Formats: sequence, structure tokens, C-alpha cells
Amino acid sequence: DVYVRNNSKKSVAVIGGGDAAVEAIFLLHKLGVDTIHWIHRSEEYRASLLEVERVRHLTNVEVWTPYVVVEWMVQENDDAGTDNNPAPLTLEGIRIVGARNGVADSEATSSLTIPCDGVFLMIGSTPNSEWLQASGIDIDPISNLIDLTSFIDGAASDSNGSNPLPQFSTSTSIQGVFAAGEVVDAIYRQALTGASDGAKAAIDVQRYLRHMGMEDIVSTRNSRAVKDQEGDIKKQPKMFTHDKSEKDDTAPVDCDLTKRDCINLVVSTH
Repeated sequence: DVYVRNNSKKSVAVIGGGDAAVEAIFLLHKLGVDTIHWIHRSEEYRASLLEVERVRHLTNVEVWTPYVVVEWMVQENDDAGTDNNPAPLTLEGIRIVGARNGVADSEATSSLTIPCDGVFLMIGSTPNSEWLQASGIDIDPISNLIDLTSFIDGAASDSNGSNPLPQFSTSTSIQGVFAAGEVVDAIYRQALTGASDGAKAAIDVQRYLRHMGMEDIVSTRNSRAVKDQEGDIKKQPKMFTHDKSEKDDTAPVDCDLTKRDCINLVVSTH
């Protein structure tokens, strides 16, 4: 939404029929966008009826339903670009056709062209959690969001089983693995709230490592990595792996930290 702040006299399309689309429309209206085109593939909305009616009463919103976008009309810029960095394109409009059962109607005989300066695709997204399906981390089967499990006093302990863990709001079902951002958030999904969650997770990780007596080990590894970079040493030691120069008979640990067994091994080793 940043590009509309400098020049509100724009035409913007919002695609989708859920709460996210409604929130985008209200935001664009608040920013003073001249014309907002709301395009949805069905006569029915996933957003609440009250919010849909509020949108319909906005004077700068035109509702197109049931329609789907079949073409993005763009203008190539003068910049030639390269294979790795192609020239940017400028959106000039979209072409929509009537929809049947959520897809373009094959029997539609005409289409509409809507000039617009930008488009908000509010049609939903799939959290990038598929790679964790076999990790043992609890993931909601419907939303694919990672389930957070706050460890409370007595619920989990260190490798000796005698020191209860404090509460961590970003803990997953595997002790020592934390998650933050949109992969755990089904409501807000904003950059600001994601950054806040990331800060919480970072603090939780630090407290967890301190609680497990591992913070000094990580600090030593990070300090050594910085010194290696300053000395133009390309190869950095892996975190949680003992340096050969250390006088320690403990064997190096190199395993998948998304696995519970690996986390337990790292904890018990150090």
C-alpha cells in the first residue's frame, strides 16, 4: 500500500471475497484511493455480511461479481534488463470475464477491461510449512500453520530432568524449536506483527539456550565466525560443532536440528 500514499488519485483492484480483501478495501479507502474495484469469483462471500454491506456503501468502490481476471495488461519499460534481472513491467489494467462455479465461464461472449494502477491479490495463501511435515512439529492439518505450545514450569526440563523450563510463547511441540511470523499467525499477518513475533522468538531462543547452559557455546561460535570473516577465512565452523582446536573429548554433533532426537543429542552433548 506504500505506492498509493504519494498519489491517492489512483485506480486499484482488490481480488478476493474474504476478510483480508475487505480489510484491504477499507485501508485503500482510508488512504484516499480514487477508485477501488472489488472483484470476486462468486456471489457469495467468505467475509461477514455486515462487512460486505459496509463495503458496498462506500462511494469509491465498484463491485464486480461473479468475475475472474483472465489477463494482466502491462506495459514494458524502456530499460532492456538482463536474463537474471528482467526489465520491470508497469500494470495498466486487467481484463475480467464472468465466472461460473468460481472459474471463467467458457460460454462468456464478452469481457471487460478495467484500467488500474495496482492490484491487491487477497485470495489466500498457503503457509510454507510442508517441509516440516515429517519433522515431528505439530502442524494444523487444515490451515497448515505451525501450532505453538507454550512450555510452562514443570512441563519440560533440561537434559538432567531437574531444571524446569520457563514459559516460551513461541515454542513449537519440539523442545528447542521456535516459530514466528505468518507461519503461525492466522489473524493479523502484518509485517509489523511478524517482526514483533520474530523478536519474541529470538528472546525465547536466547533464554532457552541460557537455561540449557548453551548460550556461552553459541556466543563462542558466533565470535569465532566473525573473526574468521575478518580474516577472509571462507569456511566457518558449524554451530553446535566443537572446534578441533578445543581440548574436549566430546564428539562433534552434526544433525538435523528440526528432529527431536537431534535436539536432545545436542543438549546432552553440551
